[in-house]
Amino acid sequence: MSNSPDKLFKKASNKHKAGEHAAARLLYQRILKRHPEDVDTLYMLGTLYAEQGDLLKASRYLLQAANHAPRSPMIQNNLGNVYLQSGEYEEAVLCYQKTLMIDASMSQANYNLGQALMQLGRLSEALSYYQKTVTLQPHYFSAWFNLGKVEMALGQYDKAIAALRKALELQPDSSLILHSLGSALAVADQNDEAIRCYERLLELRPEDESAKHALAVLKGETTARAPQGHVASIFDELSTSFEQHLCELGYEIPALIYQSLIEQTSEDVQFKHMLDMGCGTGLAGPLFSKHAVQLDGVDLSPKMVELARAKEVYSQLETADLIGYLQQSEDKYDLLLATDVFVYLGDLHPVFKAVTESAQAGAWFLFSIELCEGDDYQLCATGRYAQSAAYIERLAKEFGFSIKAEQDVTVREEQGKAVPGKIYLLQLD
Repeated sequence: MSNSPDKLFKKASNKHKAGEHAAARLLYQRILKRHPEDVDTLYMLGTLYAEQGDLLKASRYLLQAANHAPRSPMIQNNLGNVYLQSGEYEEAVLCYQKTLMIDASMSQANYNLGQALMQLGRLSEALSYYQKTVTLQPHYFSAWFNLGKVEMALGQYDKAIAALRKALELQPDSSLILHSLGSALAVADQNDEAIRCYERLLELRPEDESAKHALAVLKGETTARAPQGHVASIFDELSTSFEQHLCELGYEIPALIYQSLIEQTSEDVQFKHMLDMGCGTGLAGPLFSKHAVQLDGVDLSPKMVELARAKEVYSQLETADLIGYLQQSEDKYDLLLATDVFVYLGDLHPVFKAVTESAQAGAWFLFSIELCEGDDYQLCATGRYAQSAAYIERLAKEFGFSIKAEQDVTVREEQGKAVPGKIYLLQLD
């Protein structure tokens, strides 16, 4: 970009570099009063606002700079960065595409475009830009890492492992890379190396709950429940693509449970107070809300709760562990629902106890499980839990529930195979 015509620009730039943002901002604004179309100043002021987290003002000034200098790849790229941080992914894609039309060899713009496309779920396109990035800049470990993640999501496990190994060479102590590589190796049945990845990760981060859970899976151990932090992080990461992902898996558990409840009661049935336990993005909310005077929801993932709130069918939503929530709640419910929740809770005894203590007489308790043989529950190779029919029957009897309906279902399609499960409708005696 050309030098600023105003002698204050150098002083403003020095203040900016020194971290004296307030002083730099005032100087940039003084320049723009005299030279409102000065590209360098518009660009630097937009960049300063972006650094301070004021993305609205950042986009305004960077957009002005881009209008005055449409052939500047740096301005287009940084404007794309602001849109990316703002969650305006389509706008970010357009900016990065303009950047690469001007300079196709700009590795950062290729990487950034991959990031935006990944957020939009356009994984095959994102893959190509990550590949371009590592070709242009072979030591860009974040590009190798994201390349591996996308290849993993596309089912290209051998390629994912190769990319993640390259990333690990560049950053040997990265817990994120070790976690992703361990996961890819486990899916590819290379369990010994996967175990080594997670053991190394725990040397670096002894408190890592997800690594502990993964090791339990790989070693064939059965724990009582998945760690709360592990579950919350999974769903925070999946939140934006969660409903599309479930659709691809053939997920229809909320609708099946809803239909079964209507068959057991009536199409006009009404409940005073319903709790959606592990509500996720609120998939069940629109189905059940017309039958509940008050519909509350609870979930471990803050991002899932925000998406559920956007559906505008819940009276109250909380981010919390469902057992702790029930134990602390003074409310009494006549309908409690848990769809695809118990796959993260192996031992259901604490759940049944908490539900019983929070339920009104005659309350309904509806839920789904993945199904296993035996008398109790097990931690599966997928990292999810499955329960047996005998276990559910024993818990229902112990806590005073009658099984009003049960149905064998396919809870999801995974790698082309049906995952067997059951839905249950219990009523408190």
